[in-house]
Amino acid sequence: MTRKHKRDAIIMAALALAFLLSLQYNQEAHGLVTELQQPWLNPVMVGITNMVELWIGLPILFIVLFALGERKAFYSAIVAVLVDIVLVLGLKMFFDKPRPDGGLVPASFSSFPSGHASRAFSFFATVGEFHRRFAWVFAALAVLVAFSRVYLGVHYPRDVAAGALLGFIISRAVVYSRVGERLDAKVSNILGKS
Repeated sequence: MTRKHKRDAIIMAALALAFLLSLQYNQEAHGLVTELQQPWLNPVMVGITNMVELWIGLPILFIVLFALGERKAFYSAIVAVLVDIVLVLGLKMFFDKPRPDGGLVPASFSSFPSGHASRAFSFFATVGEFHRRFAWVFAALAVLVAFSRVYLGVHYPRDVAAGALLGFIISRAVVYSRVGERLDAKVSNILGKS
C-alpha cells in the first residue's frame, strides 16, 4: 500500500467514524452547532455554503480552474461532481429524510445525504489531488461547507457526515481511475484535429 493509499484510507476511516458518531449524537450535535448562530456570522456561513451551490459557486470554481489552464483538475472535478449529483439525488429519493425545522436558508428535497457536503468533498478533494501543496486548504474548505449546512439549520450532522464520506469516495474513484486525465486527452485530441 502506497503512502497516498494509506492517507486516503485514514481519511475514509475518519469520515466513516464521524458518520457513525453522528448517528449516535445526531440531535445533540445539531443543537450545539445551531446554538452558535450569530447575526454577524450568518451571512458568512451563507457565503461558505454557496461555494458549492450548483448555480452560484461551482460554475465560478470551474471557470477559474479552466482559466488557469488546470485541464486535468477541471475534467476530473467535472466528472466527480456529475457522479456526485446523480448518486446524491438517488440516495435522497431513496431515504427521503426530513430536514430540521427552522433553517436560516431555504432548502428543499430530502435531507440525507447532504448534497452540499458531498459536492464540496468530491470537488475539493479531487482538485486537491492535483495541487498537493494546497490540499489542506481544499480540505478546510470542504469541512467548512459541511459545517455551514448544520450551522444554517438545514441538515443534521449525520447528513453532512454521510455526504462528506460519499464525496470523498467519489473523488478517490475519479482520481484513481484517471478518468479526468483520459477525458482531457480525448478533448485535446479532438480540438487538435479540428
